[in-house]
Amino acid sequence: MPDNYTFMKQTTANRKNLLFLSYGEDLLQNKILQNQFTAFAMSFANKHNVLVHSVLPISRTRLFKNKQWNDDRKSLQASIEAAGGKFSYSTLPALASWLYTNFIQFLLFHHLYSYLKLLTILKKNKIQYVYCRGYHATLVMNVIKSLFIKDLKIQFDPRGLFIEEGLYLKKFDPLSLKIWRKIERYLYQNSDLVTFVSEPFERQISNNFKIKNALVVYTHAEIEKFSGKNTAGKTPLVFCYLGQLDNTGWHRTKYVLQLFEVLNKNFDARFKIITQSNHEDIKNQAKALGLDEKLTLAQAKNSTEVATQLTQCHFAVMSYRTSDSYIDEAIAATVVASKSGEYLAAGLPMICNSQLRGIADLIERYKVGATYSIGEESSAVTSIRGMLVEYDTVSDRARSVAKNHFDLKKNVQFIEDEINRLCAP
Repeated sequence: MPDNYTFMKQTTANRKNLLFLSYGEDLLQNKILQNQFTAFAMSFANKHNVLVHSVLPISRTRLFKNKQWNDDRKSLQASIEAAGGKFSYSTLPALASWLYTNFIQFLLFHHLYSYLKLLTILKKNKIQYVYCRGYHATLVMNVIKSLFIKDLKIQFDPRGLFIEEGLYLKKFDPLSLKIWRKIERYLYQNSDLVTFVSEPFERQISNNFKIKNALVVYTHAEIEKFSGKNTAGKTPLVFCYLGQLDNTGWHRTKYVLQLFEVLNKNFDARFKIITQSNHEDIKNQAKALGLDEKLTLAQAKNSTEVATQLTQCHFAVMSYRTSDSYIDEAIAATVVASKSGEYLAAGLPMICNSQLRGIADLIERYKVGATYSIGEESSAVTSIRGMLVEYDTVSDRARSVAKNHFDLKKNVQFIEDEINRLCAP
């Protein structure tokens, strides 16, 4: 086993050996996953011995001479080591598209060699606690724990409804679905800690499974970067959308523009979309609605640039898409996009699709925005007018909600308290 699998530091009562495990997901090229996974790991690295290990499909590695992959690996490894942690990876004889594995593909994701390699890493580093990102990682660790390391502590971070997402993408046949449902129950009932990204998510799962220990930890934002003073002025009102936007993904151009169209009829408004998606396509759809003259399209390469763009806006929107099945409704009811914390940290009240209960619950509870149903966008107009009367107060409240629920430092502390409790002698 290579030297970088082994910690050089000694564990103490306060300093513990932690493994952050990503299994089957493309950690190296998924920037959102890196933000929400490795940022946690690096935050723990100054207090504990942290190893980040990525088990990924062989089709994405340097074996296929992917220069971008190599560059990403070096960059990620350097960042983790600069924070005081270590990074390593191993491969699966599988394709990158096999995350939602069917029964046959499952055997290539979960095979003896991969399990033994991870067992070696656990023993060599005397790992006490494993933060598992997703169903695959949590399954591996629970199997290894039950067979070899009884006192290993496992945190299951599902992030979302994995099985429902697979069904929505039409990835599971009936046999595979039946197997995954049994695995899901096993994971939720046997993990030492399950962290949920929203309260509706936690309630939904707790109603279905008996969970030992649950904690709600919202997706984090770099709060301190979004504390800049708003420079938008009084009028016109600027409504913005941030993130991927197209006609097939989770967030659809059609519904963002549909909301903008209603807002344009009721306010002296301008609109901004900050996205890496196809600008020309968005511009053409906006032109068809007569919004092109009032729409600004922008890009942001990092969170610092995002923060600067958001200081030029008054409100943020989260329109999502229509839900056409119980599966889609279940997914929408639990997710919290990471942009939510950035919006609120920038002091922007949110205009949000009410089906997104993970964030809609917070908006309604703390009065930091308005919720509406697609097709009934005009229902948000009265709430927006009310917020304009006390805009500074609502904006300050939004920043407070971000600090209390989306701050990385606070979320790390929540989990560290659980690690200390679970790993106590």
